[in-house]
Amino acid sequence: PFSNTATLDATEIDMVQSPTHTFGIGAGAIADGEGGLRWTKVDPNGAPLAGATFEVLNEADEIVLTVADNGEHDADPADGAFLVQGLNGETYVVRESEAPAGYLKTEETRTGTPTARTPVPTLDAFVNQPVPDEPGEPEEPVDPEVPVDPEDPVEPEVPVDPEDPVTPEDPVTPSDPVAPSTPTTPAPLTPEKQPAGKPSAMPRTGA
Repeated sequence: PFSNTATLDATEIDMVQSPTHTFGIGAGAIADGEGGLRWTKVDPNGAPLAGATFEVLNEADEIVLTVADNGEHDADPADGAFLVQGLNGETYVVRESEAPAGYLKTEETRTGTPTARTPVPTLDAFVNQPVPDEPGEPEEPVDPEVPVDPEDPVEPEVPVDPEDPVTPEDPVTPSDPVAPSTPTTPAPLTPEKQPAGKPSAMPRTGA
């Protein structure tokens, strides 16, 4: 009878199920340099984040590419979207090396393998958490009130007797008025001495 023999390479096989059969379809190897990887960087709400940097490692755990957002090796111009090209048909690991400003670097990694069926597989998104706010300085505790010593109670105020009104304060006595100063009596003038040999002028009297 007629027979046919085929050899399959099981290293690249995708399993496909039908209602009655399960069979494999070879994904096929990809030519060197024809593969790529795609992924995104988002915040917890799914919004794109710009400014991250990633490293792509090969199966030997060697860094083959360092990809900055919208940098030399990023073929996708959108913020937070990454596309690397020129990869071979091997399994790669992608990890973040620098987070966007204001966000914590994630320690998660993603793996992807370019194949003939899917030359540029899309990896799960990398999610970054925001940097938590620094706690403020704690307020100084308020000093509690000094407790009252039960053996030394506070003396209560003495109530005012309505039949013994408070004596008003004595009025202020005005100071004595200043006595006027006594006027000074001027000293009599002394007549000047006449020169010797000249009699003093005598007043004239009537005959």
